[in-house]
Amino acid sequence: MIVIRDYQPQDSKSLAKIFENAILAIDNRIYSTSQKQAWIGNHSDEFWQSRFERTKPFVALIDKEPVGFIEFGLKDRVSKIDCFYIEPKFQQQGVGQALFEKVLSVAKGNNVYQINVSASHIAKPFFEKQGFQTVQKNSVERSGVILENWLMVLQFLD
Repeated sequence: MIVIRDYQPQDSKSLAKIFENAILAIDNRIYSTSQKQAWIGNHSDEFWQSRFERTKPFVALIDKEPVGFIEFGLKDRVSKIDCFYIEPKFQQQGVGQALFEKVLSVAKGNNVYQINVSASHIAKPFFEKQGFQTVQKNSVERSGVILENWLMVLQFLD
């Protein structure tokens, strides 16, 4: 059973590892090894603790262990999904859907009218399935390496 709860400080290392594992598991035909290394970066435990304390992600648990997370920021009535990662062995098992449904619930409870996300090649089909529309393709430079993603938007009727 998948349980979704708020971030707790002791989650920091687990979530950082999920982030890294999920990126490293991407097929090299989609993102090269150098692109994946640039995406992961070289962040300290303190970096992740500080980030997660600020972003307060929702955490998915299976058997009380973190298996995925999503960062969801609210600003006025527009919100943004940032990090959204699932441990590879738990992908395609409803974890991402459960996290996204939590985001939708929070969005609707806060009268959000738009959710934005910069989706990777891997995440784009998931967001399309949720009703997001592609706005534009982006090129992001990290450590001298170019990564592509797509700005996608989900709008709700008032």
